[in-house]
Amino acid sequence: MPGWREEVRAAVKEIILSVKPLDDGLADLPDDAPLFKAVSGDVSPLELDSLDGLDLALGLGERFGLDDKELDRLLTGDVDIQSLSTVNHIVDFILSVSPERIRGEAGTVPR
Repeated sequence: MPGWREEVRAAVKEIILSVKPLDDGLADLPDDAPLFKAVSGDVSPLELDSLDGLDLALGLGERFGLDDKELDRLLTGDVDIQSLSTVNHIVDFILSVSPERIRGEAGTVPR
């Protein structure tokens, strides 16, 4: 699923940057950089907070067609959006919960 992974990664970055834009856009957002305000001392280029996390969860749900159960897991904290702390973690989550829908009817990531 490497091709799908790259498409999902690009879509996830677009969603993240719609929540909190960076000056240089995608170039400033490494796949393994922490996304949320650091508790552990790691520096985040975005420093997303809990409200940004809510916007992120809603954006992911809309873009990737997460069903009510999957979206509820994000919104109720069953899956802590902040535990999905990097682009790579979010991509792994999306691919794990809806691999069939990622490929979509036309063979592309949903827009």
